[in-house]
Amino acid sequence: MRIYAQVQNAFTFTKYDGMDPEIGYGTEDNGWVSGIDLGYYPRPRTFLVGANIKF
Repeated sequence: MRIYAQVQNAFTFTKYDGMDPEIGYGTEDNGWVSGIDLGYYPRPRTFLVGANIKF
């Protein structure tokens, strides 16, 4: 029997006021601009719990 759990994006420690500090935009011409939300949704917090049972 195997029991497992996984959490992605459990915590974000920052003083950033927007929805997600990792979101950004840019092109090859003007470079990458991080921290500009432009209406994007933040990355979800994901929980996964499971068990493998063999008989």
